[in-house]
Amino acid sequence: MPHLPRTASATRAGALLTAAEALFATLKQGGALTADRLRDAMHGAFGATDADGRWTWHDAYEASEAAVTGLRLTDSEGYLKEQLPPMSQFLNRLLALPIDRQNSLFTELETRIAAVIEDARCAGSYNVGLETLVAESFAVLGRETVHTDPETGARTELVEIRRRDPLVPLAADAALAKIDRHQPRATEFTAINTRSGHAAVIVPATVRMGEDGGLVERCRIIHPVRTETIDRSALADTWWAPADEAAWRAAWAAEIASLPSHTETTLWLVTGLLLPIWHLLPDHKMRIRRLTTNDGERLLGRVLSEAEAMVFRRTCGLGSATLSAQEVKSALIELGTSFTLVNGWRLTRRKVMGLHRIEVEGPAGSDVTALKHLGCVTEIITWRTRVFVPLDDIDALGAVLERWPIDPGHLHAA
Repeated sequence: MPHLPRTASATRAGALLTAAEALFATLKQGGALTADRLRDAMHGAFGATDADGRWTWHDAYEASEAAVTGLRLTDSEGYLKEQLPPMSQFLNRLLALPIDRQNSLFTELETRIAAVIEDARCAGSYNVGLETLVAESFAVLGRETVHTDPETGARTELVEIRRRDPLVPLAADAALAKIDRHQPRATEFTAINTRSGHAAVIVPATVRMGEDGGLVERCRIIHPVRTETIDRSALADTWWAPADEAAWRAAWAAEIASLPSHTETTLWLVTGLLLPIWHLLPDHKMRIRRLTTNDGERLLGRVLSEAEAMVFRRTCGLGSATLSAQEVKSALIELGTSFTLVNGWRLTRRKVMGLHRIEVEGPAGSDVTALKHLGCVTEIITWRTRVFVPLDDIDALGAVLERWPIDPGHLHAA
């Protein structure tokens, strides 16, 4: 393989950017984008000729289009600029392209926007503003007043609601229709989990930008009732394996047959007078929902999960002043809530190697031994010893909280 020059990125996207910058410099000097100049720019960026198979003339065409737009997105060190060019400048540069290429670019933009929305839907973070919740049943399980305005008497209530929805799995034929038969089987295929026996359809997902600026390919794993997205490089570490259609259909049908007809979930709705207590609510997923209960009552307010409702009640001074270890774990992992202990240490959620961990921040060297005796573990990360509470050891978390309780005056919503 030819040696890449220092100025060329090891990724295709980086090499195309390097070529586009060289071509842009030619345009600034009044030169024309001839075939020879295109070949020289691509050779310099990829460290090889098109005959070596490192790049194609389609790649050269993409680089020339990027040069025509003339927008530099990275600084001199190759990092993405903090202040990107304004959208108006980008759109004006697009007008220099042929109409068919403009249409292609806007089609690609629409595709990427749709993919971002789909990712948000899968992650449960898609915000459509004021939304009316629709379900087969909304049953009120309980309600309590968390605040009463001293002047008007208006109340803020926390209403516990059980939601019941019919479970409608994806049909096998509909799942198979998501596979593009013209694509290589390595990127889109039917699969069976060799550990659980469940079936799925695996198709490409939108790429994301990695920490090094390179593009990371991802894939979407479609199940009968849910969808997940992972990096394609991580797929080899899972139990998913390609399966022929007959075996896949049998596994898909078996999983659907094992599913219940309905799902029931519990949600908490903060309704009524919200402004005085708004600062006590989580500062993320600030979505307003409305629904109609089985009794015909119309409710409008903020929807909270069980962990969010638990933290909110404690913040409002309701219920027991002491949180259980399980409640603390739920608030840490699900919400990212941090807790300050009476000795000044903090329990906080950290992401290490792509996984959420519970870290104890603040202990000195002499304290680490005591924490290890309680069930905590230590790891040396970037030459620093860090202390973690194992997620699967609720007794260890309980022992830490018994030794150093939570300071009730320092509850932090992440």
